[in-house]
Amino acid sequence: MTQKIIKRKKYLDQIYRFKDKNIIKVIVGQRRVGKSFLLKNIISDLSKNNISNKNIIYINKEDLKFDHIATDKDLYKYIEEEYKKSNKKKKLYLLIDEIQEIEGFEKVIRSYALNNKFDIYITGSNSKIISSELSTFLSGRYIEIYISPLDYNEFLQFSGLSANDESLKKFIKYGGLPFIHHTELNDDLVYTYAKNIYNTILLKDVIKKFEIRNVQLLEKLVVFLCGNMGYEFSANSISKYLKSEGLKVSPSILISYLYALRSSYFIHEVKKYDLKGKRVFKQSSKYYINDVGIKNAIVRFDESFINQLIENIVYIHLISNEYEVYTGILDDKEIDFVAIKNKKIKYIQVALTVQNKKTRDREFGNLLKIEDNFEKIVITMDAMENNYQGIKHFRLINFLTKDK
Repeated sequence: MTQKIIKRKKYLDQIYRFKDKNIIKVIVGQRRVGKSFLLKNIISDLSKNNISNKNIIYINKEDLKFDHIATDKDLYKYIEEEYKKSNKKKKLYLLIDEIQEIEGFEKVIRSYALNNKFDIYITGSNSKIISSELSTFLSGRYIEIYISPLDYNEFLQFSGLSANDESLKKFIKYGGLPFIHHTELNDDLVYTYAKNIYNTILLKDVIKKFEIRNVQLLEKLVVFLCGNMGYEFSANSISKYLKSEGLKVSPSILISYLYALRSSYFIHEVKKYDLKGKRVFKQSSKYYINDVGIKNAIVRFDESFINQLIENIVYIHLISNEYEVYTGILDDKEIDFVAIKNKKIKYIQVALTVQNKKTRDREFGNLLKIEDNFEKIVITMDAMENNYQGIKHFRLINFLTKDK
């Protein structure tokens, strides 16, 4: 199958806001969501703008060609050698892929960030290493750009499919890992690939980086998270559940494992926000899986999970479009998502259907209790949309293709 060259415009637009500015562009996200491809897009655009290859230094730590660059000293030596070949009268572009694989990288990046001749782009798959090290060494000198798996619009671009119920079902089943579109979209091929990516994430970005000893516990935790997307729980409640399954573990260990999974971008934590008290609760949270295709590879796709899957998809869609997202609490009512961007808020409820009166009254009724004029939305899989008292009702497919 011929590889399609498709640009992920929304991310390139974010990156290019800072092109040629003395600020490091840090592109982060889970493995295999397309960070390397974005760097290649940038290199291609630079070449089209008559930037000489001598003034583009590209290092990909997943390529054996660069295996010798393991430490800050190796990195500095390589860049200096390449720098000697460049046209020093022009800007030099430094792009490093999976930079967390280079020990002490931050010292070198800090050094070159002080040189206005360098425009620096780096990617990473571990937020603990990237964010903590850069914030220590480069406070105020970098911008972090988070990359999600393909959203539904991008899924259609990569697959060549049209927006309809059939392609939406494929998206819900197979998720948004870009590489799946190099093969047929069927269960065996997609889930085998997704499971391999999951194993790589667990081994390289979680077990190895955080020195996880109880791998069985970690895998049990992942299965629990995959089966409980969108449910509220704490480390204590997970501990009690695992105890009932024969695994005795302290909440503090679970907190550290959840942190490791978040740092690899495998899961996302969503805090509760009190709409009246205007405060964020810290005790219990909801968790969503970064890619539903990987989730379905771990806990196979089942129609009974559809409500959780569409809620997960809505959440990932929101954060991929630069929303800050919480779960809303209003007295004894819950709002699935409070999505904030540019000082504007969207209150969102997600349900499989609102054909049932009880469900309709709950989903619309919770939103009606919010006493402000920000946008209020109910998203379902229903065949028809029926707005109600100023609340917008979207079919999932329409929300995913229209909302930005």
